[in-house]
Amino acid sequence: MGELLMPSINHNLARKFLNTHWTKITQLSDQGPLVDKIADNTLKQKITQIITGPTKTYRYVLLTQILAKLANPGVDCHALQTTYDLQRGFDARSLCQEVIVPFDRENHQVLGGSNEPYVSKPVRWPGVTEDYLNHQRDKTGWQNLIDIFNVVEQSNPQEVSDIFDQVLISVFRNLSQAEITYPVPPRISLEKTMILVQRFLSESSGGRRFQAVVAALFTVIGNHFHLFDRVIVRQANVSDTSSGAVADLDCYSQDNLVFAVEVKDRDIRLADFQNKIRTISAHDVKEFLFLGNANIQRDEQTENFISNQFSAGYNLYVFQFDKFAPSLLTLLGENGRNCFLREIGNQLNSNAEYTDRNRWAELLQET
Repeated sequence: MGELLMPSINHNLARKFLNTHWTKITQLSDQGPLVDKIADNTLKQKITQIITGPTKTYRYVLLTQILAKLANPGVDCHALQTTYDLQRGFDARSLCQEVIVPFDRENHQVLGGSNEPYVSKPVRWPGVTEDYLNHQRDKTGWQNLIDIFNVVEQSNPQEVSDIFDQVLISVFRNLSQAEITYPVPPRISLEKTMILVQRFLSESSGGRRFQAVVAALFTVIGNHFHLFDRVIVRQANVSDTSSGAVADLDCYSQDNLVFAVEVKDRDIRLADFQNKIRTISAHDVKEFLFLGNANIQRDEQTENFISNQFSAGYNLYVFQFDKFAPSLLTLLGENGRNCFLREIGNQLNSNAEYTDRNRWAELLQET
C-alpha cells in the first residue's frame, strides 16, 4: 500500500474564496440591511457570540477553520494541527497566517489585530474538541466553536458556503459599528483636496457621501470663522418632516438657527425650491443654501422664483459644490484643509455605511 497523504489547503484558492465571499457581502450591504444566510437561530447566535465575544483568538479560528472546509471538503474543520487526524488534519496556523491575518489588516483589524493568532494559549491543542474544554478560560466560546464545527461537518458544500457567509455577515456587522482611523496627510494642496473629494463623490452612495462632505465643510468653516457653533446633520434619506429638521444641515449659533443647507447629490430643479419654501417660511429661515453635486436648473422661471423669495425676505442661494468649495478651502488655508479632511472622517463615522468609510480611508491612503 502507498503512503497515505495528509490533506492540504491551497492558500491561493482559500484566499480567492474569502475575497469572493467578502466582496459579495459588501456589495449586498450597499443595497440595504444584510439578510441572514442561514435560518438556524441558535447557530446564528453562536456565530455572533464568537465574533463579538471576549476571546479574539476564537474569531480567527472560526473564519480559518470554516474557510479550510470550504477550500477542501476533505479536511475536518475541528483540526488545529496535522496531528489531530492523519487523514483529515491540516495546518490551520499557516492558513490563518497567510490568508486571515492579511484580511484582518485590510479591514481595520475587525478581528482584533493579532499578528499570530494560532500561537496563543487557547489554541495550542490538536483540535477544537471537548477534550480541551477545561483548558480554556472562555469555556462558553470554546463550546460554541465545537457546536458550530459539528454542524459544518454534517453539512453539504452549499450549506458550508452559507455558514461561511453568515460568519462574514457577522464580521461585517461588527465592522460597521467600529470607527475607522483615516490616514489624513499632514499637508495637502487645494487642487489635490478637490481631486480627492471629487473621486470620493464620483461613486454612487445615495447621497450619504455628499452629505458627509458638506457637513464637514460647514462644521469647519463654522468653527474657523465663528459663524455658528454647531451643525446638526439630518440622516441621509430621512425626510425633514419626520426628523424635525429644517434642512439637511441646520447651522446654529447658540440656540438660533442662522443658516440652513439643503444637499442634493442629483440635479436641482424648480420643484425642489418650491417644495422647500414652506419649510423655510414656517421656520423663518432668512439664509438658505441649495448645494448640488450635479446640474442646477437656472432658467428664467427659476430665477424669477428665487428673486420673488428675496422680495419676501428670504435669501435663497444656489451653488454647485465644485464651484462653492474651492474659495472656502482657500480661505481656510492648509491647516483648515487638513481639518476638513479629518472632519469628513468624523462625519462618516457618525452617519455613513462601512463601504463609504472604507473607501474614504482607501483614497486617503493613496494620496
